[in-house]
Amino acid sequence: MKIAVDIMGGDFAPDSNIDGILGALAEDHDITITAVGDKNKMGALIDYQKENPERLEIVHTETVVTMNDSPSKALKEKPDSSIGVCAELVKEGKASAMVTAGNTGATVAYALMRIGRLAGINRPALVSPFPTEKGVSAVIDVGANARVKPINLLEFATMGSVYAEHILGIENPKIGLLSVGEEDVKGDEVIKEANHLLKNSGINFYGNVQGNDILKGTTDVIVCDGFIGNVVLKFAESIAGVVFSTLKTTVTKSIKRQIGAWMMKPALRDFKRIWSYAEYGGAPLMGLKGGCVICHGSSSPKAIKNGIFIAKKCVDININDKIREEIKHLSNTDIKGR
Repeated sequence: MKIAVDIMGGDFAPDSNIDGILGALAEDHDITITAVGDKNKMGALIDYQKENPERLEIVHTETVVTMNDSPSKALKEKPDSSIGVCAELVKEGKASAMVTAGNTGATVAYALMRIGRLAGINRPALVSPFPTEKGVSAVIDVGANARVKPINLLEFATMGSVYAEHILGIENPKIGLLSVGEEDVKGDEVIKEANHLLKNSGINFYGNVQGNDILKGTTDVIVCDGFIGNVVLKFAESIAGVVFSTLKTTVTKSIKRQIGAWMMKPALRDFKRIWSYAEYGGAPLMGLKGGCVICHGSSSPKAIKNGIFIAKKCVDININDKIREEIKHLSNTDIKGR
């Protein structure tokens, strides 16, 4: 299986992306990678390719989409950017999936224009795992769509259910619709109509959930628009850092506290690991004809490596075929708005 990886995207590019690629190649011998970017900055990859040409291909482009570029500017002025070339490789079947830590909006735009949507999907959405009291849930959408229609939220729920079942291993996942109250009458008109659609879709719909339900693990999938989902995700990413910073301040106040902290070190290490986005790699952009994983802009080599692995897993289990089946089921039900 070949994965196209953008080495130019992200705060620590290209070094972090290069190290992540080398880590993935070392751990999984079933993966082959096409590294896309400026070959003049790929020293370690070029050395690897000389000894392992069958496992690593290099595609050169010096054009980079910055975090300040708008999606429209990227499409019009930078068609040969590293992100754009990755999307083109997936479109042409030269790669099964792409991975980038670059500009999210631009990546979504390239993916829509070049890879294309699955039939029956109006809006692809980003899905991310989310630690909870009960284990892990999935939040969808976490940044691809700031504004949505009720039917889009139904599609997100369907794709999130597939992700939760086949990637997270949750049987018959419960779906929750993020709102300002549990009652069906709570929320704006989009949420109210989406609630109605979900109730009549045949999906395992729990009902509305609130913000305080997310960490409790009340449902296995939390459905929301990309604006709210991204705010929730960024808030969650800050939790571990704030907790550790607060602990560091408080435990230094006495010798007893320092001894207690030392004894709790293994548990604290586990806590930090659970809340580290590097463990999860990246967020798959669900609903495309090919694979696409968008990693955090500040991704470490470990995050890039795990992003490559999640892209591979999505392809290995034929996640797009599973989404097609579920969407086909929706189209066969009497749901207003489809």
